[in-house]
Parts: sequence; structure tokens; C-alpha cells
Amino acid sequence: MEFLKNLITKKFGWIVFIFVFLAFIFINIMQDLDRPLKAKYMDQCKKMCDKRVEKFSIDEKDNPVCVCKDPFMK
Repeated sequence: MEFLKNLITKKFGWIVFIFVFLAFIFINIMQDLDRPLKAKYMDQCKKMCDKRVEKFSIDEKDNPVCVCKDPFMK
């Protein structure tokens, strides 16, 4: 009986470990898919702001939102 309990516990532990590992890999892949889009939009913001970008984000409709630094402020 003790052997059976240990076997079930170990198998369950491995299943949980594999599930968490696969979820971690999936999340990293999904984040990597956004990077080319962010880089493209960041380049657009740099051109628009003459390379003085203060804040950069992407809104709900996948449009870049740029906040340029004031060239007269230090």
C-alpha cells in the first residue's frame, strides 16, 4: 500500500512539473512573437520623435502610442 501511495505521488509530481514547464515555454514563445512588432513600432516612434522617445506602448488595437521628449527640456 505504501509503495502504491509513493508511486501515485511521484507520478502526479512529474505530471505537474511537466505541465508547469510546458506552460513556461508556451508563455515565452508567445512573448517572443510580439518582439518584431514592438521593434517595428519603436523604430516608427524614433523617426517621429527624432530619436527622443520618452514613453512607448501599444494600445488595444495594436497601434503604437509614442510620447516624445521635449527637445528644450533637459
